[in-house]
Amino acid sequence: MKRHWIALIGIVVLSACKADKATRVATDSGVEEPATVDGNWTMSDLNGACSTEDRIGGFELVHWDNPGDLFSTATGTVSNGTIPNTILEPRETDGDCQLLRRNNPFCDPPCESGQTCDHDGTCITYPAQQNIGTVTVAGLNQALTLEPDTYNNYWDTAVQYPMYDPNALVEIKTSGSDIDGFTLRGVGVEQLVLSSLNWQLVAGEDLTISWTAGATDARIIISLNIDQHGNSPVTMVCDTEDDGEEAVPAALVDILINYGVTGFATGTIRRRSADRVDLDAGCAELLVYSHINAQLSVSGHTPCTSDADCEDGQECDMATQTCVDSD
Repeated sequence: MKRHWIALIGIVVLSACKADKATRVATDSGVEEPATVDGNWTMSDLNGACSTEDRIGGFELVHWDNPGDLFSTATGTVSNGTIPNTILEPRETDGDCQLLRRNNPFCDPPCESGQTCDHDGTCITYPAQQNIGTVTVAGLNQALTLEPDTYNNYWDTAVQYPMYDPNALVEIKTSGSDIDGFTLRGVGVEQLVLSSLNWQLVAGEDLTISWTAGATDARIIISLNIDQHGNSPVTMVCDTEDDGEEAVPAALVDILINYGVTGFATGTIRRRSADRVDLDAGCAELLVYSHINAQLSVSGHTPCTSDADCEDGQECDMATQTCVDSD
């Protein structure tokens, strides 16, 4: 009977700790109190994400659903310049959706070691990741302080899930080292729930994506990439309201397919808050988001890793991971 009472007491204590975040304070066991935020803001007060033209890095506080496996990560890097081949060129736009193309710069003669080619055909010093000092994250459900590794990456993949609560005010402060310290703000978002993980692009048809609408003013970011082996692949990105549904226009679907289809298509959706700060070298951002990988396919296209993945009369073109008619 005594053992039963001890077990019951343990359950009550554990439940109380889960229900009351204020119990996570410094104790004899070494649990550290989460840093609190000094200030008040909403989604509309944030500055939004960086453009790819001047983005030099930032931080991501992510709730992953992969699928049904929920976990959290905190990562970040900041460089002293923008890497040229990460810049995306806007192409066609329709409603909330836009096609973005990655152009690969070309330099003749080729650049030397430690350099990269810029879009004007000149060689520049490859941007280096910077030591930005100690990074303190406030407003989470646990204490979180990040230090740089040997390559100035900041990361912690062992943070608890959920890392933050919906509408929680989140703040990142860097102490500064190679560059001066800076501050970024965010707002916690709800975990995404999709109506279906299976998305299929069909020529001439809208792609309708549905999810449970959120109660905050977060943005929904949808990304579709169907040309994994193209020289200059095009990605569809939709930035829309969190109202529960987005119809990707058929006209844009057709253009995306016409750009090329190779390999295994990827589709992602995020519920996100975003803030940015302009530094001497460029723009740094904080993205707080819930992320789900969907199962994206293209009607009439079969991706492959071997001939066994293809139908009779077809073989796998390994260079493009695409089933093609046999000779």
